[in-house]
Amino acid sequence: MKKYSLITIISALLFVSCAATDGVLVQDDRGKFVVPITKPSYSYTIAGSDRVYTQSSCADKSIAPDNKPVIYASPVQDIIIDGIKNEVFTTEPITITGKSGDFVINLGTGNGGLYIFADIADKTPGMNKNTGKDIKNGDALEIIFSTALPEAGRTILGVHDHRVVIKASENPEGYSYTLDAPLDRGQYFYKKNTGGYTLEAVIPWHNFKVGCLCGIKNRNLNFDIAVIDADKNSLPVKIYPWSKQDDYRVNPSRWGYVFIRL
Repeated sequence: MKKYSLITIISALLFVSCAATDGVLVQDDRGKFVVPITKPSYSYTIAGSDRVYTQSSCADKSIAPDNKPVIYASPVQDIIIDGIKNEVFTTEPITITGKSGDFVINLGTGNGGLYIFADIADKTPGMNKNTGKDIKNGDALEIIFSTALPEAGRTILGVHDHRVVIKASENPEGYSYTLDAPLDRGQYFYKKNTGGYTLEAVIPWHNFKVGCLCGIKNRNLNFDIAVIDADKNSLPVKIYPWSKQDDYRVNPSRWGYVFIRL
């Protein structure tokens, strides 16, 4: 039986990656040959469905098996809430098109919560003088996040479904409409820029009633996000949800997914 050197084995392992399709090229005193590899994958189910889904863990999928969009929130290092995008995101942002241009929203995890960095195109930025539960009536960012496992076809809100809003103007603040209270220990930064505004925030996990993070880690969870756009400091407002559904606030079947990495 042919023996391989430790260096040869380690070298082969170092070349194993998701980019490899046919196998790993290995060389010993016999010459070069390809060792077949199989991309790692995992299986999961969606509550209410008897179908088992299998997904490669090598590549992020932008569409779930039920044809709903998926966004990924991965760890971001060295977060500083200052409105400057020095942080490095390893996943693609959400892009929503509004009347003034694109809303580009990056999601991540870090500093004990959900991290958001948004560049919003807006011809009249900062139109929100409201406070408390009224901040939804002006420029703002709205997040819908469910910490329960998704149920196929669910149309009724549950206790694990959370709706929070972050005010996008001077003196930004956050509010949980699920808990009917200001967000606790949230971090926010707002500034106008050329063509709109930047909003940066961290929402600590406990505002979503998350205890053990193991309950939200490495799984698709229902999610939606919307940009609330006001042309003046009064109603009406125009709302642009990621799901593009008018009833997204009350109908969970409209939501996409966020895949949380910690």
